[in-house]
Parts: sequence; structure tokens; C-alpha cells
Amino acid sequence: MPLIHSVSLVLPVFQEEESIAKTLAVLNGSLGQRAADYEIIVVNDGSTDRTGAIVDACAAGDRHIKVIHNIRNLGSGRSLFIGLKAARFDLLVTNFADLPFDINELGQVESLLSESVDFVVVVRKDRSANTFYRKVTSLVNYWLIRSLFGVKVSDFQFVQVFRKHVIAAIEVESSGTFVVPEMIIKAIRKGFMFREFRTNFHPRQSGKAKCGKPKVILQTIGEMLRFLCCAQPVSRSSAEGSGI
Repeated sequence: MPLIHSVSLVLPVFQEEESIAKTLAVLNGSLGQRAADYEIIVVNDGSTDRTGAIVDACAAGDRHIKVIHNIRNLGSGRSLFIGLKAARFDLLVTNFADLPFDINELGQVESLLSESVDFVVVVRKDRSANTFYRKVTSLVNYWLIRSLFGVKVSDFQFVQVFRKHVIAAIEVESSGTFVVPEMIIKAIRKGFMFREFRTNFHPRQSGKAKCGKPKVILQTIGEMLRFLCCAQPVSRSSAEGSGI
């Protein structure tokens, strides 16, 4: 597998006491073997279970783990953005506590970056592991974003790999699950180029999924509409020319 350069991996977590210690062990093992240097930035999003204590204990004896505690629950998207802004290294990758993306594939993703490619959108080959309800909500969310904002991206809600200068150039107003689509849309509108990398989606093995709840869906729609009201549409040339 290709070796990777120094990397900052951002991991937003909420109520993940069942899985977080194992997740950090897996990430440490993979990055320790394949990265020149790395940091795992855990953003504890106001968890009320033992998640905070567990990640603090893991970080106490490991220089590679950095912990940020949100005083209150801000949402997975906002937590992700906080972690990205705090990253030290040039290569930034997102993932989640249930490890839907196999970090061993990061070398292949990094190889897509170049002087003309600023970020990579990781695309799920299929969503067969999701429930019917999650498949429907994800599909509706996907087509709403594509239709309203005119960006030809194949997956807005999985994993992304950015060069640090992309994140430095953008700010977001959203806080929920629309944060990542907002980041992608703004990056494209600023002229940053992207490529897509298709891979398998690995389903959750422990703990409970936090996405897809009616409250989260309503928040996402609200943030989407607010962004639509104050944002300019992507031009046809920009929407079609940013993906490679």
C-alpha cells in the first residue's frame, strides 16, 4: 500500500463510549505504519456518557492523539469543521467513530492530489448496509443539494481529503450535517479543483447511528435553505470543470 505524508485525521464523536477506544487503536495502528507523521484530532461533541473520559485517557499516553471538547453539543458538521481548522499538517482527512472509511486506502486517495487537485471527495460505491429509511433520506438529501446548488459531486456526506489551504480559505455558517456540503460548495466556488475516489462503505459494528433522525433532517433543510438564500449559484463551467 502507498505510504502517505504527514496527515491530520479529524474524528468528531458523540456518545461513542462503546467504540471509541477500539477506533483509536485501529487508526493508530494503520497510520503508525503508513504515515510519515500524523495526528488524530478527536472532537468530543458534548458527550454525556464516558466518551470524554475515554478519549482523554487515550490521549494522555499518546502524542498522536489531540482532544477538543465542545462544552455543548454543536453537531457533527460543526465539530468536524472545528477539528479541520485545528489541524497541523497539510493533508487533512475526515472519518467517524464507526470507521465507515478504511484508512488503509488513504495512500490511494492522496495519490489523486496534485498541483491542480486540491481535495478529494470519497464516494460510497453502494449503501446496501443502510436501512431503507436511511437510503431514502440520503437520496432525497443528495438530489436536493445537487438540484439547488448545481454542483456535480457524487457524494456529499461521506469522507473528504483536503489540502490545508482549502480549509484555510473557507468558513461555514451551518452547524449540522449540511456543514460538509457547504464546505464542498464553497471550495468549488473559490476555484479549488477536486477528484472523486470510489470505495466500499463499512457499516457500523457497535454503538448507535446519530444521523437520520427527524430533528436532524429538519435542521439540515433549514440550513440548506438559509445558505441558498444568501449564496450565488455555481456557474455551469465551474460546476462541470471542478471535478476531474
